[in-house]
This record gives sequence, structure tokens and C-alpha cells, in this order.
Amino acid sequence: TGNAECANCWQGQYADVVGLVTCKHCEPGRHFNGRGALKCKNCEQGRFQLGTGFHLCDQCAKGRYTDQREQIACKHCPTGKYQPLDGTNDCHECAVGDYQSKVGQAACVECEEHKFQPSKGKPGCKACDYSCRAGEYHSFCGVVNDVIASTKTSVPGQCDACPAGRHKSLAGVHGCSACA
Repeated sequence: TGNAECANCWQGQYADVVGLVTCKHCEPGRHFNGRGALKCKNCEQGRFQLGTGFHLCDQCAKGRYTDQREQIACKHCPTGKYQPLDGTNDCHECAVGDYQSKVGQAACVECEEHKFQPSKGKPGCKACDYSCRAGEYHSFCGVVNDVIASTKTSVPGQCDACPAGRHKSLAGVHGCSACA
């Protein structure tokens, strides 16, 4: 005697054997959005499914990603990187002049005043070094935003000689003073 009726599986279930009466649930990292599945589909990159028997995979939230299929959890973007969108398979490096010291973030942070970062993808900024000798001053150090060109630079500054008519008698003092 054979089965009177074969399983017609619901969403999130499948029957991989002919004549199966009871359907199996899709495994973690897999899904099926329809009826009568012979097998479940892998969750795509940028998506995951922790539970069993689901018909859809969830998107990774901002600051997280999956770079492989059939995942049960998303990875956090590492320090120095960010991801502003849901459902992605990678993270972006923070730009020059920006940093990110925390994992799993949706944005980077611009270096604070008196700090700079000349490289991409870094977890922090460097402090400006204002230790110039007497007779020298420290040029601008920090982040420069050029809104017209839509560019950002981050400069450490440098020690330059005081211009004519100005002086600096002590090392470490920021600016030059007018001669008397």
C-alpha cells in the first residue's frame, strides 16, 4: 500500500523524498518562499536566517554584512569601516580625515579639532604635534573640507619660519608675534 496523499509543503518547508508525508523545515541560513519545494534556497549575501522553517531571509542591518551565502548571522563591520545600508555584502573604509573606533557602525566620524588622519580605513586620528622651535610656527593641522571640489584632506601641518616682521621666542608656542 502506498501513501494516499503526498505532502504539499508550505512556505519555509520542503519535501526532498518522493512520497514524503511530513514536510521538513528549511534549515538555518536557508529559506523557501512558495509551496511544494523539493529543497530550500540559500540566503543570499547580505542576508541571513537564524531559525528553521522560514520563507524569507532577513537583511543585515546597517553596520553589518554577510559576504557569503547561507549565513545564520551577520558580521559587524570592523573598526575603520562602516556600512550605511541594510542588506549588503561588504563594508566601506572610512575616508581620509575620518575614523571609526567601534565595530558595527553605519557611519564614520570626522577627526576632532587639532587631530588628523591621512589614511583611509583607520580606527582613530593622530594628534597634531605643535612642538616647533623658537622662530618657527606650526601651519594648519587637521581636516580641510573643500565643498566646491567635494574633497577632504587631512594634514599634519609643519613647522615654518616666522614671516618677516614677526617672531617667536619660545619653542612650542603656536603662533608668531609682531615685532615691536
